[in-house]
Amino acid sequence: MKADTFRTVLPPARASFELSHRNQLLLVGSCFTEHIGQRLLDRKFKALINPFGIVFNPHSIAQSIDRLLLEDQLFTKEDLFENQGLWRSWDHHGHFAKPDRKVALEGINEAYVSAVEHVKNTDAVLLTLGTADVHYLLETGKVVANNHKMPANLFGQRRLSVNEVVENLSLCIENLKAQNPDMKVVLSVSPVRHLRSGMIENQRSKAILVLACEALCDEYPAVQYFPAYELLMDDLRDY
Repeated sequence: MKADTFRTVLPPARASFELSHRNQLLLVGSCFTEHIGQRLLDRKFKALINPFGIVFNPHSIAQSIDRLLLEDQLFTKEDLFENQGLWRSWDHHGHFAKPDRKVALEGINEAYVSAVEHVKNTDAVLLTLGTADVHYLLETGKVVANNHKMPANLFGQRRLSVNEVVENLSLCIENLKAQNPDMKVVLSVSPVRHLRSGMIENQRSKAILVLACEALCDEYPAVQYFPAYELLMDDLRDY
């Protein structure tokens, strides 16, 4: 019996550029980003992971990076809201939430200022897209990075199209390259399933992300796709 009988082998493809310990990295995206980022840190890479916390959708990923590039967009107390005794931000993950509004705001802005300085010397950005589905506040239309388990009647939900994902990330990539013309970007799609809406809906969402990544790689020579989704779903899945 062949050794690979129970595997669907995904042949590796060499990218047009390589990353090394000489590079300064910024990683933004889903929980998959946290795991990969920690592995890089453990191996002494210069990496900053999710300065806004875990972010799942491409709109919020692009928005967070663009805010860092502006450099002077500190958050204010008006950006926070209270729920279940904790002060939170629609643009941040729940680990920034604190019982004291001032403490929460200080933590958010300290992370922002630190990230702004890191990005100034960053020459490679790794973005992991988790879902094409977005939640937005019905009152304002604002797309939220995290709904913080707030009541469902506060939100609308829709799925971004391939063109919308490409448009959001194209602008982000252009802004990164305006800061550093030699900037490298690695895109990946998180293999973590979002099953709350259903298995078929999850697959459709992931398909949009995969197609958007293809379009961005075709448009920008400095953008490469790392097949994390395909590796975990096919080659490394538990049979």
